[in-house]
Amino acid sequence: MLAMLSPWPTVTAVLWGVIALAGLWLGLLGIAMAAGLARIMRSGAEIPDDYWRSLVHY
Repeated sequence: MLAMLSPWPTVTAVLWGVIALAGLWLGLLGIAMAAGLARIMRSGAEIPDDYWRSLVHY
């Protein structure tokens, strides 16, 4: 509906597509991160502090 009422329906449709793909990508990254963290926690291994510091660069 929004795409039909917009002055530039093609641009609006493309932007919605880009937003949808970015959301899908972030969702897949979140699932991968959660799965990796679950594997580490199940194995009982400890993630070293250097790893966490490298993520936030402090």
